[in-house]
Amino acid sequence: MIVDDSPDSAKILAQAVDGLGEVFVCTSATRALELARSHCPDVVILDIEMPGMSGFELARALREEPATATCSLIFVTGHDPHHFEPASFREGAVDFLAKPINLTTCRLRVGNHLLLKRRSDALLLARAEMDQLMRGLPARVVCMDLNGEVRYVNGSESPSFSMLNTIEPGRRLDACLDGAFMAQVEPLVARARGGYSAEGELQVHAPGQPDRVVRLSAVPAGRGLPEGFVLLLFTDISRLKQAERALFEEKELLRVTLSSIGDAVIAVDTIGRVTFMNPIAEQMTGWTVAQARDQPIEIVMPLTEGESGRQLQNPVYLALSERRTVAMALNCRLNALGGITYHVEDSAAPIRDARGEIRGAIIVFHDVSEARAMAIKMSHLANHDPLTDLPNRVLLQDRINLAIRRAAQMNSRVGLILFDIDNFKLTNNTAGHAIGDRVIQLLASRLQRLLPGGATLARLGGDEFVVLLPETESPESIAELSMLLSAEARQPFVFDEHQVEVTLSGGISIFPDDCPDQEGLLRNADVAMYRAKEDGRNQTCFYSAEYEQRLVERTRAERELRDALQESRLEVHYQAMYDASQRHVVGAEALVRLRSRDGQLVPPLTFIPLAEETGLIVPIGEYVLRKACLAAGKWCKQWPNFRISVNISAVQFAEPSLLKTVQAALDEGGLSPQQLELEITENTLMANVGAARELMQRFRALGIRLSIDDFGTGYSSLTYLRSFPAQTLKLDQAFVRGHLDDQGDLAIVRTIISLGQALGMELVAEGVETNDQASNLAGMGCQTLQGYLFSRPVPEGEFPG
Repeated sequence: MIVDDSPDSAKILAQAVDGLGEVFVCTSATRALELARSHCPDVVILDIEMPGMSGFELARALREEPATATCSLIFVTGHDPHHFEPASFREGAVDFLAKPINLTTCRLRVGNHLLLKRRSDALLLARAEMDQLMRGLPARVVCMDLNGEVRYVNGSESPSFSMLNTIEPGRRLDACLDGAFMAQVEPLVARARGGYSAEGELQVHAPGQPDRVVRLSAVPAGRGLPEGFVLLLFTDISRLKQAERALFEEKELLRVTLSSIGDAVIAVDTIGRVTFMNPIAEQMTGWTVAQARDQPIEIVMPLTEGESGRQLQNPVYLALSERRTVAMALNCRLNALGGITYHVEDSAAPIRDARGEIRGAIIVFHDVSEARAMAIKMSHLANHDPLTDLPNRVLLQDRINLAIRRAAQMNSRVGLILFDIDNFKLTNNTAGHAIGDRVIQLLASRLQRLLPGGATLARLGGDEFVVLLPETESPESIAELSMLLSAEARQPFVFDEHQVEVTLSGGISIFPDDCPDQEGLLRNADVAMYRAKEDGRNQTCFYSAEYEQRLVERTRAERELRDALQESRLEVHYQAMYDASQRHVVGAEALVRLRSRDGQLVPPLTFIPLAEETGLIVPIGEYVLRKACLAAGKWCKQWPNFRISVNISAVQFAEPSLLKTVQAALDEGGLSPQQLELEITENTLMANVGAARELMQRFRALGIRLSIDDFGTGYSSLTYLRSFPAQTLKLDQAFVRGHLDDQGDLAIVRTIISLGQALGMELVAEGVETNDQASNLAGMGCQTLQGYLFSRPVPEGEFPG
């Protein structure tokens, strides 16, 4: 940087140093100071006499700034050099130039000072780097002269050298160190003074600190230092010693572990000869380690394949050749001395030294004979139904996939029949689950005996069976087999106290006629099976796309019904029952209604059959029963002889908890048992006469009234009717509405009324719509009437008062 208030002088000076470096020219001392702070020039050429701030004053300001304190200063003046030159050097100048400027001389001087400045900076940097390096060394470095005086010590700040922090330049080493520690140092120093390198491990004991170990290397000073100087390198190796002790302990632990673990361990050298065996390996092979040492591994540990008995190569050879961990072959057997055989498994791995070189291999193995037997059993259980031992859904899907792949290759068909036992839940509830399970087992045995070779009979759970027919000949042959199996299933199952008869509903799906894959095959058979159930059960149907759409709609309806139950969109309406002669209210029948999201009432015939089929009729029935008892509890205060009639579905009647449910509803509504009447259809009672009679007797014992609904539309068995403990017969509205016009209906009505009177039962006529019907029924002896003539089913708040 050139600072001269004369632009001409500054220009001459700039010409003189042009090319020596980056040149900044200032004609103001103040500007020069700002520029120097930001650029830190190596050399500053200053005119001494300048207005405002002289060159000497600017020089002092530069010295005070840390960034510019090391600049080389050269003063220039055109006045008396004898006066200004000494003054310039007193101000810290490195050189002085007198005007007029000799360009050559100026250039040489400035160039030399630039070179000196750069070398000086480089030396300072080197010293700083060396000092930083010595400070960062994980060791304490000491240089000691012939008299034992410390000439240099690095400033390592590692906590490992806290016991050496007392070493200071200018003091004797023995005055800096503890006497006991110095006694360990002196022999090594003496050897170094004799011209030999020496090394030793020193024990350090410091009060209040754990003992440490220091390695001392003492060497004669090299070239450049006087004879007798010694360099000492103290290195803390405490952690290394701890690691050595830990390694020893780890090796000992490994030895004990290998001797006590449950796995067998054998080590070999690089050519497969035994070098080590743990006790378990000795026990399993029959060899002692002394006998086996240096023997080939295949002699000590002969391996064969489980099924064929073929000799297998020991995996240690593969581990050695491929330099990786390898597993034993599956189903591997160890043929031990004495003829003992073990199923074994595990792995072999190469042994490497610290440089990664292979030094041998190790094989670890254990006896899996019991585990293998258990795995075979577990695999069987995972793929078979525990009740019948038939393939379950998992194994069936695998066989279906295999059959479809083969059929696709051979351009043949795969047939599948899905069977479901009709009304099996009723069988379980009436005969008991133990009998139900036995029926499932016996049915599986019957069906299995009739299947052709290659066919699979599987149980999907519950009461569903699947017959898989790979490479089937024709749809007709599948239908024939289905009829044969259904006929066999219809044969009664006879037990000590029970005789159970079952029928099957089946669905047939064929690949590739009905579907392209395994999932579709099962789904379509399921669709066809539901069609068989809807068409009356006890039959088998082939799949059709039209019925699948109906099933989709049915599934949607079921979901909507479940939502209605959760969203409390079910309502209970009540149809009044009137005394036939006095025409006053004597009771009501509770009827469930479903209200859609748009507020419209859904007809019962739309959702009741679906509720019965899905089992939702049970929570719906409980809801109706509870609501009816609560409402009747209020009406009984108005009509003391009032009774509420509630329908019990066949599914609900088979529930073991029905009696408790009824009792809970009575308690909640505060209703007397005599004021509750349960309506049970004739068909429900005839499904299992013995169980129905027993349950009805239990209801009667509580005082609850029982009514046989829709009498005349089912079995109409007089023998069983006599034994059922019911108090009421209900005439079905199909006969009531037409009995004035149809002689056949009239005859049936008269017969049922006469029968009821003979048995001492009350007669209730449903569907009464005209006064003529009411009068005629009353005249024939019917005591109670119900129908639109008197009241439609209405909500609780609109019930006739």
